[in-house]
Amino acid sequence: MGGVGAITAAILANRRAATLRQLHAVATTEIASSTIGNVVRLVGTTTLDGDARVAGPFSGTPCVIAVGERWEKTSRGQRVRRLERSVRASSFVLEDATGRVRIVANESVEVVVLLAPVTVATSGPNRVFGAGILAANLDKTQEILEGVIVSGARVTAFGLLQKGVDGTLELVGAPHLIVAEIRA
Repeated sequence: MGGVGAITAAILANRRAATLRQLHAVATTEIASSTIGNVVRLVGTTTLDGDARVAGPFSGTPCVIAVGERWEKTSRGQRVRRLERSVRASSFVLEDATGRVRIVANESVEVVVLLAPVTVATSGPNRVFGAGILAANLDKTQEILEGVIVSGARVTAFGLLQKGVDGTLELVGAPHLIVAEIRA
């Protein structure tokens, strides 16, 4: 089982590295100097786009993007196999010193975010639908991981820059959109 876990970890590390290579292959540009119709890489701070937001699938943490994973573990606590991965995303605004752009995000967005073990929210204001059943069915052979990008987080985003129907700048997936959290 340890070998399978190592192989799984290596595959996931390679995918993450490939995503980061693609992200860093395009130079960072400021929003004001970006050209419409080009694939761009922007860096800035997230803010909510109106009331649009999602919640972490296990913790219920309010955010603009959330990734949740459920893993099978060995008796030694090593992750062996990812059982489930979910991405939740809502559109949000990215701001830098020169302007604002709406990031048109949905569940197909590629996300690079730090995943950490999390406790399932079974009570309180962030309680997740079905959390009681999920928590009751978890045992020592499973681990829940979650990563969220909250309003105010610093991120880098990669996608096609275009004008929206209302004339505002939008970053969309073409063929895909990548958003990565920047940690200090």
